[in-house]
Amino acid sequence: MNSKFALLLLGFIFTTVIGGLLNERFQRKAWEREVKRQDLEWERNRKFEILRRKLNEGQKSLGEISDLINLHFFASIRYLIYF
Repeated sequence: MNSKFALLLLGFIFTTVIGGLLNERFQRKAWEREVKRQDLEWERNRKFEILRRKLNEGQKSLGEISDLINLHFFASIRYLIYF
């Protein structure tokens, strides 16, 4: 009877230790995936912000070019009308 109890106790101990080790491994892998996902998301957001800034600069430049063309066009029309 005593050896059966010892085997049962030993089985519980091994199950606890192996379960703890497996759980630690799974948690570590899950944490590594989460950190990698966050890094990828951060990088994607950084690239998006850079592209958004470039787009805003391009729109501003396009507006300035459009204003210059309009100014030149109306100045040319005014010159043709008066001369």
